[in-house]
Amino acid sequence: MKNSIDIATLNIIYKKYKEHIIYLGIIMVCFLVFVFLTIPKISQIGVVRQERKTAEEKLKVLKNNMSILQNTDDNLLELQLQAVSEALPESKDFEGILNAISLASSKSGASLNDYTFGVGALSDSTTSTAGYPYIQLTLDIRANQVQAIAFLKNISETVPLSQITSVTETSGGTSVDMLFYYKSSIPEDLSRSVALTSISQKDKDLISTISTWNTSLINVVSENPTDNSATSSPSFSSSPF
Repeated sequence: MKNSIDIATLNIIYKKYKEHIIYLGIIMVCFLVFVFLTIPKISQIGVVRQERKTAEEKLKVLKNNMSILQNTDDNLLELQLQAVSEALPESKDFEGILNAISLASSKSGASLNDYTFGVGALSDSTTSTAGYPYIQLTLDIRANQVQAIAFLKNISETVPLSQITSVTETSGGTSVDMLFYYKSSIPEDLSRSVALTSISQKDKDLISTISTWNTSLINVVSENPTDNSATSSPSFSSSPF
């Protein structure tokens, strides 16, 4: 009897609120569609927009890289690379250092008594300053004041790059402490997404200046075949050991 009353009550409630129940059902279905379909689609739209933005940025980089490469002279770039590599070698260039000293000595007329490489620079641990490793070298030269000044000027305008840290007058001449720098190149990410940059005019001027600093002894001898100072400089081995 009680169950019959409950069923009858439910039938009455259903008939009375039938339209409202349908509305509630529609609202519930719409809510479920919004939660499980619409919101994920909105999230995907944000992801797609981000991916599109990333792709546009990569395309912009590729277009800029293509423009730079098309306007770059390969032969000139090779010469510039050679110039900067001689100025700042990737490793300890003892041969280049000794050639630079011989060139400066020949041009200035100063005679080299002796030279000493710093032990620290030849060990496994790299000595460096301002981010650049260097080879320490002490020179004993025999020269008058004019020749000594000319030697210092010439060595400062010769590659590899060097820095004079101290100059001391001795009974036998002049003692010069120097640092010759080198820098190992760090492999960079060569992926297509890396943006290339053109060489600035300031850097081009610097490379052009460095290119005039020649360490070739052949040029000195050929320009001054009868100059005793050019032929009286000591001969060097390409290895300090």
